[in-house]
Amino acid sequence: MTKAVLFDATGRPVARGSGTLPLNTPHPHRVERDMGDVSRTAHQAIAACLAEAGPDAGGSVAAVGLTGHGDGLYALDDRGLPARAAIVA
Repeated sequence: MTKAVLFDATGRPVARGSGTLPLNTPHPHRVERDMGDVSRTAHQAIAACLAEAGPDAGGSVAAVGLTGHGDGLYALDDRGLPARAAIVA
């Protein structure tokens, strides 16, 4: 699950969005995520959050914070593009 939350200046959550992120198991004991799915799901969660917040919410965003799950490898190449599927630990 990918989640997005919009907070007001006091730290109160005012809108939420989410998207389901599929896991792939190409071999036994190996779990991966398609990097295209990671990007699409993040966009979906953010769009749903902003839609819930209303049409003026996007113009008043002061900061964006990102976080991820604890263990895994999301490898990028020298251009900043995905080098392979993400490895989920």
